[in-house]
Amino acid sequence: MLIPVKYISPHPKSGILRYRRRVPLELQELVGKKEILKTLGTTDPILAMKRAEKVNRETDNLFATLVGEQEKTDFDLYNRTLQKLTYQGFSSKLFLSEGEQEARNALIGQLLERYGYNPEPDDVQREDFFMVKALQNDLPKPILTLKDSLDIYLKDHDDGSRNEVEQNRFVQERYRIMNMLIDTIGNKSLMDITRPDVRTFRDVLAKTGVSVTTVNKYLRVCRAVVEKGIVEGELNRANPFDGLQLHDRVAKRDKRKSFTDEELKRIVYQTKKSDIPYDTRCITLALLDTGARLWEIAGLVREDVHLDAEIPYIHIRPNAVRGIKTQSSHRRIPLIGHALEAFKEAVQVNSHPTILFPKYGVERGNTYASTNLMNFLRKRVGITEKAKTIHSIRHTFKDRMRNAGIPKDVQDRIQGHSGVNTGDIYGEGYNLKFLNKEMQKVVAIKES
Repeated sequence: MLIPVKYISPHPKSGILRYRRRVPLELQELVGKKEILKTLGTTDPILAMKRAEKVNRETDNLFATLVGEQEKTDFDLYNRTLQKLTYQGFSSKLFLSEGEQEARNALIGQLLERYGYNPEPDDVQREDFFMVKALQNDLPKPILTLKDSLDIYLKDHDDGSRNEVEQNRFVQERYRIMNMLIDTIGNKSLMDITRPDVRTFRDVLAKTGVSVTTVNKYLRVCRAVVEKGIVEGELNRANPFDGLQLHDRVAKRDKRKSFTDEELKRIVYQTKKSDIPYDTRCITLALLDTGARLWEIAGLVREDVHLDAEIPYIHIRPNAVRGIKTQSSHRRIPLIGHALEAFKEAVQVNSHPTILFPKYGVERGNTYASTNLMNFLRKRVGITEKAKTIHSIRHTFKDRMRNAGIPKDVQDRIQGHSGVNTGDIYGEGYNLKFLNKEMQKVVAIKES
């Protein structure tokens, strides 16, 4: 069994490894806590992985059981009831044979017998009520609710294209967003959601303090989930989320700025100080000369780093620590300059058997990495301008490639951008030798 590395982390004081796994948002109320935390009683990573297998298996079984115990929506119960009829050999025909009608009546009698003579509908359990109605050919198809639509959407998007870590993050994010919507307007049927409802939700999101980009991302998720329900439910209505967005008053070009040559020199100079942790130094230097995203670097595992290849490179792909942002993010990046120096140090200094930067190979590792590197940028390097962040390194590398005359499609391939045209989908793309030759054109950053 493959145990995601992010489920195993050391105790902050004793160093003893623990199994730590977040409880899915939709199950937290049933479990009674937000995470499963169990000590593995060892500091040996290999032994810890073996002990974690049993704990992980038990946790998987727990979650699977609780999913079955969750309250069923009318739409879910409708589908399960029809499945039961099929399994029991009943036909879906409107006009039944005398023999099947007798069999149906007999089963109805058995189901209602436990409730006494002529029970009221409200006294009959929902599962039995649905079955009786189905046996009578009188079970109307319910209108989908937001929860129904989310269930259908998630099942349709569990196609094996993501690894376990990536799929869990995908599911959890959509549960969180849709629960925010439901908390705001209720678990309405898709036919009852109005434009004022979704505008209210947009305004609530805007007041939470998240960025305009994040608000619009949440709205796109809601639109996709609702659209799935409208299509699958064969509903004759427009999607109330169509065209809805929060307009940004700040021009995109004014949000983040690139670093100046002098600032780049200061960043490199500060990374070389002896009191800077190796992971802060190596990640920062790697970002400077790869133009990769922070989590792409901080979430690398050893087998993604190829220093002994003819052209040293890193492989950005889904692994046990993190997924990738888009399909175009899957790529190989040649290592030049400070990046090559950084990965040589990281591989040599770090003793973890799999993760390159263990501090960040945990739940919310991306957030920890961003916080630590921003502290380094603000407090050690002394760059405090709000528009200049760690992510500005990626923008700066884009500028450095432009200034070196590297073609835009090559820039996009190196940075994993999705801006491709039809011709780009054929063949395997640029090879490492060509990409390395292009990247060597980028002017090196010297220490101040």
